[in-house]
Amino acid sequence: MIVIKILLAIGNKEIKLRLDRRYKNRVYIHDINCMENVIEFLSSKKEAFIVITKDTLQGNIDKKLYIKQLRLASEKSKIVYIVDKLTQEYKEFLFANEVFNIIEGNTIDFEILTHYIDNPQSIVYRNIDHIDINDKKRRVIGICGTSSVGKSLTSTLLAKDLVKNIGENVVLLDMNMENPSIDILNNLDSNNKAFHQYIQNDNSGISNFLIKKLGVTYVINKPCKNLKFSKKKIDCLYKFLLKNYQYLIIDLSSDLFDEYTKFWLERVTDIFFIVKPNYLSVRRSLNYLEKLGNKNLSIIVNEIKMGSLEISQMKSLLSEYKIVGKIYYGKNIESYINGAISEFALDYEFEEISKMFHIKSKLNTYLEKYKRLKESLERI
Repeated sequence: MIVIKILLAIGNKEIKLRLDRRYKNRVYIHDINCMENVIEFLSSKKEAFIVITKDTLQGNIDKKLYIKQLRLASEKSKIVYIVDKLTQEYKEFLFANEVFNIIEGNTIDFEILTHYIDNPQSIVYRNIDHIDINDKKRRVIGICGTSSVGKSLTSTLLAKDLVKNIGENVVLLDMNMENPSIDILNNLDSNNKAFHQYIQNDNSGISNFLIKKLGVTYVINKPCKNLKFSKKKIDCLYKFLLKNYQYLIIDLSSDLFDEYTKFWLERVTDIFFIVKPNYLSVRRSLNYLEKLGNKNLSIIVNEIKMGSLEISQMKSLLSEYKIVGKIYYGKNIESYINGAISEFALDYEFEEISKMFHIKSKLNTYLEKYKRLKESLERI
């Protein structure tokens, strides 16, 4: 039996060490860190390799030329290619050059690599950092809008509505770095579990900063000036939550240049943009929406009350976007925020959102079960 050797060219000491432990002398002694050196090495060898490399490797050639030269250097070698971002055009180019084993994302999953090495005839395509926007079973939902339109209130209502319909598989993150308010809206008082403490703490695990109440899991935030952006920490948080929860709801800042906002906007499957039903809010929103683009974006109208614009008018003013939710103004909201009452009840309509995610309410599920049971008993 011919054992194919492994050539690593990604510049990752941890992966190299783990491959060495598992495959020993099958792995070439060096993790090559330059495109030109990879091509030169393969050109000097007659045998085929499993080449594990990436399109962001150092070098003076572009990523497409790199692939073409790899193929010329060693036609029989099999390539596992780690790409930063995979577009349809890029994927077609790679397929045309017989590169079928593609891992998208900045995180390298060791189990995926070993699965392919142990089963070299299999095809690997895996997206590590992002999820498919067509996967209705797992969603990352960004709640956006201009300042003071009710993003946090909407995030809270949506999280509670999802828990009511699908169970305790929902996490709500307060990523509004300017004016966090999820803790106040949900009466969550924990001085040692704020997001900025997670970012600043090198040792504590993610689970130590999660708060659970009435079925919803929260990552709260508190005002913290000049919090340094940590890609590594927030990336760990994202992957942990994506693995453990079906719905991630992100209450975002109105500042599109905030690093945390940019991080989440790159990963969301859906954006719900909050607009108040008045001309001023609509005008501000249209300018903001232009900057956001049209990435699976829908509108939720918040604070509908006497004197508000009609929904038909809102649809006309925001004709490029679909309105999927309506929240009606409640007189007791101020009393709740200020602690005068312990709970609030707002009227809202999220049926369109449920349809988007193919969610049936528990009541409808129970009615269907009852109907089926009744029909079966009638047949007896």
